[in-house]
Amino acid sequence: MELKRYVALLQRSWWIVALVTFVAMASAYGISKATTPIFRATTTLAAGASVGASGNASQYIALTTGGLLSQYAKALTTRTLAQQVSEALKLDMPAQKLQSEIKAVPTTQDLTIRVDVEDKDPNRARLIANKLADLFVKQKQEEANKGAAVLGSQHDTVLVSVLDPAFTPPQPIKPKTKINVAAAGILGIVLGVLIVFALDWFDDTVRGPGEAEALLDTRILAAIPQVKTRKGAYAEPAAPAGAAG
Repeated sequence: MELKRYVALLQRSWWIVALVTFVAMASAYGISKATTPIFRATTTLAAGASVGASGNASQYIALTTGGLLSQYAKALTTRTLAQQVSEALKLDMPAQKLQSEIKAVPTTQDLTIRVDVEDKDPNRARLIANKLADLFVKQKQEEANKGAAVLGSQHDTVLVSVLDPAFTPPQPIKPKTKINVAAAGILGIVLGVLIVFALDWFDDTVRGPGEAEALLDTRILAAIPQVKTRKGAYAEPAAPAGAAG
């Protein structure tokens, strides 16, 4: 009986659920459209190591175990490198702001580093990602050359190269309008149902003999229906008559 009552309540107040859902979805759509889109450009760097003639493989071990790869990933997101990128591309952007747009994720399984640059301009995101990768590769090449010049064949070398350059992203990664609207729709339905139940909680009106039976724990034997008067108004309904079950 309680389930039937809730079903009847939702059928009677469906418009509240629909209105709340519509408002939530419309708000999510409006906010998403008003939000500045953010684009992500991704480039992938590959690292490799060769063991020197002396058999000293410290750099190789550090690379394959992930320590050196993680160090490289941190170096890619430093403010110093961000400043070099900003100067090379002549960006009107502080190094700290550019640094916040860069993320580097190392993967020890295949010795790669994925570099993501998120920016509101898709072309600028691509340029930053590629320039960042180029400067880092050049920096590591210079370090390897210096090590080879000092230690010669005794030096185990680690080289970094661009495995996959960034391209201009065609679509923004956020805001995700469709997902936001769908999530708002689900939230609106839940909120609308809760509002209906809350309004019913404060409403002490008895609607129909079935609800009266449930509230009074008695069986309704007869009820006086509303009578339409000549003026088109309805007379006040009498209280239902019942007998204890």
